[in-house]
Order: sequence, then structure tokens, then C-alpha cells
Amino acid sequence: ATMIIPFDETPVIGGPANTCLACHNGRRDRSDLDNFVINGGRGFHSNSQGPMLLGVGGVEWPGFEYDTQHPHNTWNEEKCITCHMWTKEFEDELNPAVVGHSFIPKIESCNVCHTFADAVEMEAYKEEYQAETLALLAEFEALWPAQWKTETDGVIDIHTRPDTADPPTFDGPPKDDPLGNQYRECYWNYYYIQADHSKGVHNPAYGRALLNSAIARLMELNAL
Repeated sequence: ATMIIPFDETPVIGGPANTCLACHNGRRDRSDLDNFVINGGRGFHSNSQGPMLLGVGGVEWPGFEYDTQHPHNTWNEEKCITCHMWTKEFEDELNPAVVGHSFIPKIESCNVCHTFADAVEMEAYKEEYQAETLALLAEFEALWPAQWKTETDGVIDIHTRPDTADPPTFDGPPKDDPLGNQYRECYWNYYYIQADHSKGVHNPAYGRALLNSAIARLMELNAL
């Protein structure tokens, strides 16, 4: 059966994973993106794993490459099931069965394809990659203009919704302003990566491209 991801009505043949994708589908389409760019708000719903896996839904600028065809999707016929419901037969008391009902991805599932490393090495490889993604998110936060963000106990809160006060206090980038709209385009990608919650693992190539290009665009906008 085919599941439809709302963004651009993207079809995906997910098999048993359609049950997962029925909810983990992002709940946003291109009209939501267009509305966000003008008015601000939340951006992607915090269930954007489906769109990320498929490589759809981000803001893509000319001059940047966006590789959507990552093996986590293209080679992975069972999609979410492969990692989040990985199973293993009982071997002995030190190696019990894994039934996959916790939905917590086991690092051993990675080794099915990533044969260059054992489970310990793979865990270190994954953590290093996720740390790099978190560092890029922090870089984006640092670059976001100070007048449109607040910090509480070390946690940065980025504001995107335009302030309607008169005169405006610039709680977020101004409304009906081309520059403000471009800032919100950058934020869309930033929040998309956050909302996916895998720290880039679901689609490393696409997720990292969205974040890197958003940071590059943010630097260009700040220089204007």
C-alpha cells in the first residue's frame, strides 16, 4: 500500500511502516510553509520523521546541492521497521532475544548495512555525527539576530512571529518584509531538523544539506 506524506503529496511505499507514517508525517504542506514565511509560527510539527526520511519539505536554495536519495530510504524497504523494530533470535543468557516492541532503535540494526564497524564502533560513529548536528544547530542559534531571540538558563528561544505592536518591538523578523521572510525560510530548516528528533540520522545527507544551507543563507542575510 502507498502512504501519502502531506508535503507535496509525496507517495511512499512503506509496507508495515505505513502504520508509523500515518502519524509521523510532518503534518505540513507547501501552503503551511508559505504561510510560515509570511506570518511566522511553529514551522514543522514535531513528527517530521517521514518527510525527513523521504527527503522532502525543506527550503532549498539555488546554488546548494540537496541529496534526497539516501540509503536509509532508497535501500531500506521496511523504512521505520528496519531500525525501530529490529529483532534478534535468542542465542544464550548473555545474548537474549530482541523483540523490537520498545521502538527504540538498536545500534546492532545499523550493522546490518554498516558492516565496517561493530556495535561499539557504530555507537561512537553515530554519537559523533549527532554531536556535529547539534553543533550546527547551536551555530544557527548564535547567528540568529540578537533582537529576535531570548536566552533563559542557557537555552535560546528563537522568535519568528512578527510583533504587531505599534511601534513594533521586533519580537521576530518584520512582517511583509522580503528580508524578514528570508530569515523565516532559514528558520524553517533549522526547526525541521529539531522536529525530526534524530539529530540528522534519519536522512544524514538531506538533513545536513538543509542545515548547512540555512546557516550559509543566514550569514548572507546578516551581512546585508
